[in-house]
Amino acid sequence: MKLELGEGWKKGCPQGGVTNGTICYVAHREKANYTEAVERCEKDGGKLATIHDQTLLRTILSYLPPAPVLVDARFNIETGLWKTSDGEDASFLPWSINNKGTGGECVYAYGEGYSRWHCHALLYYLCMY
Repeated sequence: MKLELGEGWKKGCPQGGVTNGTICYVAHREKANYTEAVERCEKDGGKLATIHDQTLLRTILSYLPPAPVLVDARFNIETGLWKTSDGEDASFLPWSINNKGTGGECVYAYGEGYSRWHCHALLYYLCMY
């Protein structure tokens, strides 16, 4: 089911994708592992997307083809915490499955939540500009 874009949202920001007028979210349709996705987003002048709100997550995912996309959250084995590539806490993680499982140390968005997967796996990825 498609969500209606809320006030201030529109399709077709300069890089494609959907924007709230401040940030443009673009799903890239070539596959990459986590490290490659971080590098590719930065090369294009953005960063791998961090999403800290359920409404924002639903809005963005409702405009993407139904496929998992990497987002910026990685499990730090040493600290036991989820962090972004910038070292910030990745505190908003609405899990689609049990996050205590052994599914991997990276995160992909799909449906209305996140799931864990292996960082070396090739997936589509979501950048923000």
